[in-house]
Amino acid sequence: MKNSILIITLMSIGFGLNAQKNINLKINHQLESSPFAFSQKSTNDLNKEFTFERCEYYISKISMVHDGGKISNATGVYELIKATSNTSIDLGSYAITQVEAINFSIGVDPANNNGDPTKWPRNHALAPKSPSMHWGWSAGYRFAAIEGKSGNNMGTTWEVHALGNKNYFNINIPTEATSNNGALDITLNADYTKALNGLKVDNGFITHGEDDEAYIVLRNFQNKVFTSTDGKGNTLNTVSPVVPGKVNVFPNPCNGSTIIGFEKPLTGTINILDMSGRLVQSLSAKDHKAIKVKSLRKGMYTIQIIDFRKNTISKKLFVN
Repeated sequence: MKNSILIITLMSIGFGLNAQKNINLKINHQLESSPFAFSQKSTNDLNKEFTFERCEYYISKISMVHDGGKISNATGVYELIKATSNTSIDLGSYAITQVEAINFSIGVDPANNNGDPTKWPRNHALAPKSPSMHWGWSAGYRFAAIEGKSGNNMGTTWEVHALGNKNYFNINIPTEATSNNGALDITLNADYTKALNGLKVDNGFITHGEDDEAYIVLRNFQNKVFTSTDGKGNTLNTVSPVVPGKVNVFPNPCNGSTIIGFEKPLTGTINILDMSGRLVQSLSAKDHKAIKVKSLRKGMYTIQIIDFRKNTISKKLFVN
């Protein structure tokens, strides 16, 4: 009898330890420390003031790190986030005791990004939306669609619709979960002011695609926008799209080939101009810390480095 009671007790303990709990991902939508609002003026890291008129983006590829490094995937969960609406995503039920981190990506994974949105049930996140979040089978979904006003009296339009499989970046936020009526809630803060870090938004721009301001916005979503409630940010290998800082050209003089090195990763354009100002070569850089220039003839050249903010650095190059 005693043995039976012991076995039942141990089974009950084991069942309790492995009991499934519903996991929810909640997002606090903010502009700096204030709740998100379309009418609210915000200022980015370049001291440029702006307001939002639209802020939507997809979250997918969600997984939880828990209980000593175990990973549970929220398979098939896609969510279209609107910053004006409260966000609580039901990730499903899992045998999780202690959450250690949350993983996710902004956008839609390549396996579904270039598909037909009409194949999804009407209420699914990937089904057709109004305004549209899909830009055709070739381009795929808009990973993020943000729009607003800036400049004098907020009279200038800025708009970024960012997309592209190459911009499907992973995010890992160390965080814990709080118990809520038997479920576990993972809560993140999202400061959308930081989505426009590094951009001269007061000049206005309209960018639909996967490069330039669109790329910068998605990198900012990866690196800057999301934090845990205690301030922890993305821990994955991140690349900040920033001004290249100190620039080295070596060798200089050279025999026709040289390497341009950047103190910080460069996203922008490198133009090689001859003495008359004629463009000899134009090279594109995306997160490059070095780029090789070759096949130059004897003479003196100007290396013109233009970053994504349209800031320009010039260097002289001599070819023997």
